[in-house]
Amino acid sequence: MATKLIDTIRPVAESAAAERGLYVLHCIVRGTDSRPVIEITIDGDRLVGVEDCEIVSKALQSFADEQLGQNVNYRLDVLSPGIDEPIIYDYQLKRSIGRILRISYTDDLSIREVTGRLVAFNESELTIEQEKLTSKGQSPKKLGALTVPRESITSVRQIAMIR
Repeated sequence: MATKLIDTIRPVAESAAAERGLYVLHCIVRGTDSRPVIEITIDGDRLVGVEDCEIVSKALQSFADEQLGQNVNYRLDVLSPGIDEPIIYDYQLKRSIGRILRISYTDDLSIREVTGRLVAFNESELTIEQEKLTSKGQSPKKLGALTVPRESITSVRQIAMIR
């Protein structure tokens, strides 16, 4: 049932998200046939707000009621991506310019990890300004720019910085 439900609900979610200028990042159905949990994660060029989630949820709720019928007790969650969401798409990178990222990549058969502020990207590489954190209240020490080829990148994630 999960695959069939995803196949029917995802296009509705994509249409509702597109009306808000957003994309469906994930569409997951878990739980049981009688109590499915439908999770839709929406994302876009801008930050996703509560209102965006509410509007997409309302569009999906009537469709889910119709598709699942009265005897199914389902839960519908429409979410924005959290800070731990991997950064995969160019629109996510564009939104992340100036933010601190952790990039894992392969270099000569070893895995390396760097942290820095994203300053630029294109279809073939990402450039970050590496920074060393200093004592509270002091500006971070800049260590220089590093350019990483995109084909060697294994993951990119935003880092929450509390100062």
